[in-house]
Amino acid sequence: MKKKSDVPEIVERFIRRHGLFDPREKILAAVSGGADSLCLLLVLHQLGYALHIGHFDHGLRPESGRDADAVRRAAERLGLPFSLGQGDVREHAGRNRMTMEEAARDLRYAFLLQTAKQAGLTAVATGHTMDDQAETVLMHLIRGSGLKGLGGIRPAGRIPVRGDKPVDAAICVVRPLLCLTHAQTAGYCAQADWTPLEDSTNQDTGFTRNKIRRELIPRLEEYNASIVDALSRFAEVARAQDDFLEQAAAKLWDQSAGELAPGLLRYPLESFRNEPLAVRQALLRRAVMRLTGTLEDLAFDQVDRVLDFVQDVSGPSRMDLALGVDVEVEKEWLVLRFQADLPAAPEWEALELPCPGSLSIHHPEWKFVLSETDRSELSDPEPDTDRWTVRIDADRIRLPLTIRKRKTGDKFHPLGMAAPQSLNDFLSSHHLTFSERDHWPLVCDADGIIWIPGYRLKNGIAGEKGSRRCLKVHVDRKG
Repeated sequence: MKKKSDVPEIVERFIRRHGLFDPREKILAAVSGGADSLCLLLVLHQLGYALHIGHFDHGLRPESGRDADAVRRAAERLGLPFSLGQGDVREHAGRNRMTMEEAARDLRYAFLLQTAKQAGLTAVATGHTMDDQAETVLMHLIRGSGLKGLGGIRPAGRIPVRGDKPVDAAICVVRPLLCLTHAQTAGYCAQADWTPLEDSTNQDTGFTRNKIRRELIPRLEEYNASIVDALSRFAEVARAQDDFLEQAAAKLWDQSAGELAPGLLRYPLESFRNEPLAVRQALLRRAVMRLTGTLEDLAFDQVDRVLDFVQDVSGPSRMDLALGVDVEVEKEWLVLRFQADLPAAPEWEALELPCPGSLSIHHPEWKFVLSETDRSELSDPEPDTDRWTVRIDADRIRLPLTIRKRKTGDKFHPLGMAAPQSLNDFLSSHHLTFSERDHWPLVCDADGIIWIPGYRLKNGIAGEKGSRRCLKVHVDRKG
């Protein structure tokens, strides 16, 4: 009589510990037919989960059709629904400049995502094991990855997609076998009298992962017989540390960062410089992710160069990062621009201000409130103490009032000055940074600029005791 395996209990504890899915959830099991994915199928079936089997034929081996038939028969034997996908991996790799491994993975996950959607499933389960985890950690270590890469494969996440494809947040990928070694999955299949398929490409050391599996890990086992388990535990610690840093960076970002426009972010320079190195790295990655939507091509040394640039107070004020992002130091701000996203003009360009009424704009997040002013308010002793409120003599301006961005050649006659001056000279003298100047709304009448909010009113239009009609203009700001 065969001894009962404890594999299902190990997997069930792992599922509960990480909250991978609800017991009533319907799951798409990605089954290649090898020992790992076959063990995944058998264990989840034994644990009572509702399953749908998905198999993708990459067409890279003569026997791939045989593999698909074998997985189909396994589905029939267990009485489970089955879906088959196929794709031309070589053509996909050539067209998208991918390696064969990347192309196969891309097509496979696209099929799994589509199948899950069509079948109304919310989770895709894969057969990744501790061995896959160890190989992934070593691959990232060899390539020079940071903490995120050393965290390896997460127990759960979103379906991996390329940067130009939308992420489907309703469907997640789960990896219930990261608690098992390949030896355990193979042993479980044998005990259950199921024969796994053998993939001949697993012997090809031309693939980096296979080379690590067949050459590097056996050498490391000479130093530590439990190296796979050790690397798996290391990945778990790295993920926990990375999660902590990301949470800390998110909190700091929400407290201090500002979005001046789509594709234009800034962060207080001194605060950034004073954060610990790991937090600065996390903040920078967060900024790049917000701007570009991906970190796929952001290398560790690129982040390192930016951090050196920011700390060097005597160096240049601007540098290119990567992915179309440039970084600039502007007085007290660290500014990041993504040129592909910067609009030619703000979305509020040339909008009319209602008199009276209110108008809210974005980038910056401001609300203009206009109202008629009672004459008694004009006796306020300090009308300029509030930078964001002005009182205007309505008979000295030409309606309508509008807001717009600055233009080349703009002139402005500030209150209290003898003559008009260049708008750029005025803004420069008041230390408004370059990144702010193109996104700072100017209040204009039919003749030109009458108020630079936060700075100065036009000369000769201020509401006074003798004014017959006055407008009060106030700006509510966020950040």
